[in-house]
Amino acid sequence: MISTRTSLSRGAVLAAAAACFALLPACAKPPEPQLVKAADVGKMGALAMDRPIVIEFEEGQKIPVELVLDGPFLKTPDDLPPVELIVRRHFFLRVDGNGIKSSADGKSFDEKPARPGSFAVGVDITREKGVRGKIRVRAPQPVGVDER
Repeated sequence: MISTRTSLSRGAVLAAAAACFALLPACAKPPEPQLVKAADVGKMGALAMDRPIVIEFEEGQKIPVELVLDGPFLKTPDDLPPVELIVRRHFFLRVDGNGIKSSADGKSFDEKPARPGSFAVGVDITREKGVRGKIRVRAPQPVGVDER
């Protein structure tokens, strides 16, 4: 019977152990998102930004949106009131380090939309209204959600 003995240096063992520990976070389960109702956000304390936040919106809720344009030729007035968006149907918004995504069920945030969103900026010129800028944003159409 022939036997061979391999000896590893202490540094090699430590390097192998460090590599194993470095890979553990990649295998760890991602943290559960914080689920909050949009109507309760103002009543809550600070939200923890160390994990995703899922905000639940109810049909009929109003969401104020601040429009800010600042450039060399144009800017919005400093005292411009927010534009109100009205929630057309119950949905969820996920906010995390990868951006903002929406979902009809609060779980399917990574599905490819049935129709992509769009963004357009233009100018209308008429005798009645003169020169008028127009911005149109169309949200992506989720799979299985009909347009109202």
